[in-house]
Amino acid sequence: MSPGKPTGRLAAALRKRLSKQNIERVRILREAASRLAGTYAPRPDAAYRPLSIAALRSGLQELGIERGDSILIHSAIGRLLRGGTEEAPPDFRVPTFAGAVIEMLMDLVSPDGSVVLPTAPPLGNYERAMLGVVFDPETDGVSTGLLPDLFRQRSDTIRTRFPCQNVTVWGGHASELVADQYEAAPYPMNEHSVWVKHCRMGGKVILLGVDHDRSSTVHLLENLHPHEYPRPVFYDKPHRFQYKDRGEIKAVDTYLHAVRWDDSDINSFCEHIGSRYGVYRSARIGRVPVTVFRSADQLEAFHAEMKQGVCLFDSRFWSRRR
Repeated sequence: MSPGKPTGRLAAALRKRLSKQNIERVRILREAASRLAGTYAPRPDAAYRPLSIAALRSGLQELGIERGDSILIHSAIGRLLRGGTEEAPPDFRVPTFAGAVIEMLMDLVSPDGSVVLPTAPPLGNYERAMLGVVFDPETDGVSTGLLPDLFRQRSDTIRTRFPCQNVTVWGGHASELVADQYEAAPYPMNEHSVWVKHCRMGGKVILLGVDHDRSSTVHLLENLHPHEYPRPVFYDKPHRFQYKDRGEIKAVDTYLHAVRWDDSDINSFCEHIGSRYGVYRSARIGRVPVTVFRSADQLEAFHAEMKQGVCLFDSRFWSRRR
């Protein structure tokens, strides 16, 4: 029996009492709960060698992050927890450390700048649409890690309403970034989205312990130019998503990718972009790999390739499967 399926007496009871659709809902919810539990599961403090906050701040400044910047961060808390050289002190707590990273990022750009973190909910977009799950931005958790989950719970941040390409923002540009979020449809990363407005205001992207396969900015181009894009990548009809907006249930129709890809496809394409256009600045801060780039520079490079008929979904980038 495949992983994630109900087994034993529970499986027998479910088969008798629930429809196939509800059994699938149970499976998805169990998987989401398991991932969330893994994020917060206690581990021996001695196993951690956290990267110092001061070293992280200094390293980001060397990579070009400045006061007033609008920064979009994709992160892996596990890399940060093992990115230093000294063992964690006896009173070390992971949520406290994660909170300190967030405070440092906010202080680094100051209220004149902005911080944006992806806060996609636990269920995947396709499953959420098929099952008719209502997204509640006030209470739903995230699938993007501990830093985004803590960030979206702050009283001084704003979380967007749609589940697709969901983000949470803070800072001087926050109101501007989310101002016309309800027009970010049917393509969720169109010119009205936080993603594109962040890009056009000169925003920078930080890959903090993750590679390009975790960066949603690689999908800006096909959302902005769906009819000019060299390959058909979206379903021919949009999917309907439900969400809560101040207690009222609303719906939005959004196009989803029909094309599937391997993580290495994205990394291979970005290696091509980096070698040809010099878009990315990468370094190790402690033991943590970090990449910083201007979102507009990446988009411009992707657009230049598109004009030559080259894009992320070309088969030439599928040859490095890992």
